[in-house]
Amino acid sequence: MRALTSQLIAADAADPAKKVGLVILDAKNDGTVEHVKAAAAAVGRSEDVCVLSLESDAAYDFFGECRRLNQATEYAERLVFGCNEMGGGNDVFWNEFRHNLLSAALTWLISLHAERRSFADWITHAASWLLAERLTPEHHAELESLRRIAAGLKAGTAERIAIDHALLLIEEWDGVLDPRHEE
Repeated sequence: MRALTSQLIAADAADPAKKVGLVILDAKNDGTVEHVKAAAAAVGRSEDVCVLSLESDAAYDFFGECRRLNQATEYAERLVFGCNEMGGGNDVFWNEFRHNLLSAALTWLISLHAERRSFADWITHAASWLLAERLTPEHHAELESLRRIAAGLKAGTAERIAIDHALLLIEEWDGVLDPRHEE
């Protein structure tokens, strides 16, 4: 695959209309970036390489437009779409479960932390409760704030349903990780 990549980078390198783009989404950190940069440098295309990662200067603000509760589901679907299948014959269950957890996480953030929409902020916040044995007192305080927001919304509205569903899911998630199964 690396030889093919090098050939594609070199093909029509001098023709701005025909040369291939060199935008890399570095999700795996598997050495691809270094290979593409070296191949690009070999044909005078160093300046054409654009790396999208948490450490790079270039970035795509995945949550930049996710500002309203009615967008949480759409963005959760985008995240699930970008994930591999879980396998084991239960893909529908796990995809739906991941989607609901991600929707709950986004609903929480949109409702209480609208200014924290960067991927790094989101993943840090989501991991703080998704990967914890138990919710912290800070989490519980935020959930109380979320309950107050929900109480101020008219019952049956899409926003109220979204927040109520997120609260239910987050509270059910609390304590679900069994410490006896940690390795």
